[in-house]
Amino acid sequence: MDKKKESIHKNHRERMRERFEKVGFEGWSKVEILEFLLYSVYTRCDTNPIAHRLLDYSHDSFVKLLKNADDPGMSEYVDGVGRNTVLFLRSLRMFMDYYRDEEIKENPIRLTSENFADFLRTIKLSDEKEEILLICLDRGMRFKSLIRLTDESDYNFAVAKIDKVVRAATQSGASNVILVHNHPSGNRRVSVADITMTIQTRDILNPFSIHLIDHFIVCGDDVVSIFLTMKKNMEKGGTIPSEI
Repeated sequence: MDKKKESIHKNHRERMRERFEKVGFEGWSKVEILEFLLYSVYTRCDTNPIAHRLLDYSHDSFVKLLKNADDPGMSEYVDGVGRNTVLFLRSLRMFMDYYRDEEIKENPIRLTSENFADFLRTIKLSDEKEEILLICLDRGMRFKSLIRLTDESDYNFAVAKIDKVVRAATQSGASNVILVHNHPSGNRRVSVADITMTIQTRDILNPFSIHLIDHFIVCGDDVVSIFLTMKKNMEKGGTIPSEI
């Protein structure tokens, strides 16, 4: 890079840093934010074109961008992106995961119907396989812990046995619990297995003075309440269906 171009980029970076010091990322475009973050990797060159290419590769989504950092092909498909950039993005995502976990533990929030959807968005669920999570709360509905009940040997939600859920709930010391599982396929329908498992878990936990608040299915941005689905079905005069 010639000295003239290097000087232009240097001045531009300094203006970006001054802007960040004044307002943070308020009012910035996604490209500008990523351009700024990439200064940590690219110490001299213009990072704006690289930011554009990374966002194009990730369909203008920061979520997909950080998930794509696990794709070894990123450096092959995005011009100007090498191993250091991929490692930076991967470490950024992992740091954010640690930060969210610690923030929740150190500043327990009280879950309500108004903030629950936002809370769910902080939970990382697989895009490839079904997972089941147990959200543990105290008597005041304040968050205590999040327990993942699937492991690498679990291929679908059906293998999450009820005794596994009950054991986790009773050992957590929670007064209230919420079950969450995802449908990576995007299918929002509630199956008879979902309903049966929910009812049985609720009834087994009651003698332990643990209240199952609800069981939710997450399908992308949609969240389906199994309790609400059951209530609507009963109001229509139905029984437990084979599928809703």
